[in-house]
Amino acid sequence: NFAHFLRRAWESLGLEAILTVEEKPTVYFKRVNRKDPAAESELHRLLWNQGTATLLVVRDSSEVRVYSALAAPDIQPIAADDDTRLVETLTQIQSALQLTDFVRRVETGRIYQQHRDKFQAESGVDRTLLQSLKASSTRLCEGVDALKPRVANALLGRLLFTCYLCARGVLRNNYLKHEAGVTLAHAKGDELVSLQKTLNEGSPTDAKDTLFKIFAAVKHDFNGSLFGEELEGERRDIRAAHIEVLRDLLNGVEHRQGSLGFPAYDFSLIPVETISAIYESFLRNESQTRREETGSFYTPRHLAEMTVDIATEGWDT
Repeated sequence: NFAHFLRRAWESLGLEAILTVEEKPTVYFKRVNRKDPAAESELHRLLWNQGTATLLVVRDSSEVRVYSALAAPDIQPIAADDDTRLVETLTQIQSALQLTDFVRRVETGRIYQQHRDKFQAESGVDRTLLQSLKASSTRLCEGVDALKPRVANALLGRLLFTCYLCARGVLRNNYLKHEAGVTLAHAKGDELVSLQKTLNEGSPTDAKDTLFKIFAAVKHDFNGSLFGEELEGERRDIRAAHIEVLRDLLNGVEHRQGSLGFPAYDFSLIPVETISAIYESFLRNESQTRREETGSFYTPRHLAEMTVDIATEGWDT
């Protein structure tokens, strides 16, 4: 079930080993030439995005550093011993002697008990992303031009899935130009597209037109219920203020000091099942009847990601 996770992590993170516990990837091992706090901070962010393993072990010639994959990413490089991302540091001589004990602590769960403050589920990528979306949904449903929760959640669901398609290279610049009729200033040729930069281009009205052109193209080519029949009607409900909320979300405007906000997310690594689960969370606010009408249901863990991997294996574009 985790083969696709392991393959993606191995290739994208350049790992040297993976420790599994009860067949679940639990610890990723990375060998580096020298300590680089900024590079290890970025490595931690990527691991956090995948949301599978709970620990990252980075070793160089002098020491071994153990990081929590549940700690939220931060703007600052990992430098201080009190950094929430750093669980513990071992000298290289000690690490050889303590490897067996380390593995045993991981297998029994003792390391999580010893460092309880470093492994808070609320800081995981799924719950953090969900909270970001809920906060934006609340803003979309407030004020003079308040959207209905159903419309707000559908809009955010489409935005999220579009971020995923852009990051995975499905929606590239050439696709948007020829299939959606969208010309972007920040992308050339067949480059990957940033939805954040796309919505920042032009006025809110321009950004709205661009966004719904992309939605329409995805609806036509993917025929998914997420981009359903109500798309044009919902387009009329969206105002400039709503686009500003989406811009704030993608630009990470509303986040705690020191955190990266939405730019911390890497949708090339976040499993599609996580995206599906978050959308399902929004759907819980709707009636069972409406969910049956739209055909909107959560695909079980691993199945969605594995299906996408198999379906797109060997694709050139």
